[in-house]
Order: sequence, then structure tokens, then C-alpha cells
Amino acid sequence: MATAASRCSPPSGSELRSGALRPSELLAAYASRLEAHDGAVNAAPILCLERARAAAAALEREGWPADAEQRPGYLYGLPILIKDTMAVEGCLLYTSDAADDTPCVD
Repeated sequence: MATAASRCSPPSGSELRSGALRPSELLAAYASRLEAHDGAVNAAPILCLERARAAAAALEREGWPADAEQRPGYLYGLPILIKDTMAVEGCLLYTSDAADDTPCVD
């Protein structure tokens, strides 16, 4: 089986649910790719990797819930990028107000 870092295709949710791929492994692979390639494109200027690592560790500790009503959605364990124009608690928020281009902190 290919490692998370060597894959070209995105993982399936079943790999995360089964434990064949851990959220922390996937996060490490994505962080490595960002470090290697983002300098040229600046697509992810604000990273919250420590928060993401803590969330991945919590998912691994808690595991996939056996109770169907407690199960998370399709993004369970998948690292995601959120555009810096979207409000995220504790992260810089950039607005497109022509009168004030100062980043604000929520």
C-alpha cells in the first residue's frame, strides 16, 4: 500500500474509518506537500497546523463511533483548506473592503 505522502489520489473515507490511514498521517502528508510547493503559489498563507494536529490526535483517540447517530460526516479526518476570507475562530480574516484593507482578527 502506498503511503499517504506518496499517493496521487485522495484517500477514501473508508480508509480513515477502517484505520488503514490515520488522520495524523494524512495531515503530515498534506503539510509536507504544502511546504514543498506552496511557496510558488501562496495558496495557503495562513496555516493552523498545531490546531489541525490536535484535532487529528483527538480523532485517533476517540476512533470511529460505533453508534450511527454519533458518526461524523464525509469530511471525517480529512484535512481541508479554508479560504482566508472565511471567518474561522482564532485565524486572521481578510476582507475585500476597499476602504479598509487591514486584516482583522476574530
